[in-house]
Amino acid sequence: MASVDGSTRLVVAAGLSHAGRGLGHILEPFPGGRLFEQCGDGGLLWYTVLAITPNESLSLAGYCTAEWGGPCTTLLTVKLAASGEKTRLTVSDALYGRVSDKQITSLSEGWQQLFGKGLREFVEG
Repeated sequence: MASVDGSTRLVVAAGLSHAGRGLGHILEPFPGGRLFEQCGDGGLLWYTVLAITPNESLSLAGYCTAEWGGPCTTLLTVKLAASGEKTRLTVSDALYGRVSDKQITSLSEGWQQLFGKGLREFVEG
C-alpha cells in the first residue's frame, strides 16, 4: 500500500504514462488489453486486463511459467482511493499454482519498487 500526493485522476494519468517507463512495458488500458514487455525482437506478455473502473481500479490476470517461478496464475488488482490531497494505492496479487516464498518476496519487492517508489517519485516529481 502506498500514498501518493495527487488526485486519483493525476495518479491514473501518471501511472499510464509511467508504467514501465524506459523498460519497454506497454499497458493497453481497456478490457482485453495487454500489459506486455518489448525486448528487442522478443517480448513477454505479463497480464491481460480483466476490468477497469476509471479512477478506481484495474484488474488483470497473468501467468508465470516455470522460468518465472511457476507454473501459476496471478490475479492482480490495483485500487485507488482519494484521501484528501493524496491518493491511496492498494495492490493485491493473488497467486494460484506452484508458488514459492522466493517468488512471493520478489513480487512484493517489485510492486513496492514500481508503485511505492517509482510511481510516487514520478507523480510527486
